Amino acid sequence: MNANELADYLDNNVEAMLMSEQPHIDQAATMLRQQQAEIEALKQQVEMLSRAFETACDGMKTSLELNKAQAERYWSEKK
Repeated sequence: MNANELADYLDNNVEAMLMSEQPHIDQAATMLRQQQAEIEALKQQVEMLSRAFETACDGMKTSLELNKAQAERYWSEKK
């Protein structure tokens, strides 16, 4: 169950025993929905950073392979 589902459950199934409690239940449901939205935004940021990191690593690997090939050519010509 995520925060949105819990908020929906509170809204649909939990009734305050006293009317003075209802605003707290409503506030809790609203806070849960806000937190779920923040969680989703953070998940997107993590995914974006992960893709950027993978791209950077791939670029570094390619660069290292090119440098290795250049070094091997250099040393083979020195012989």
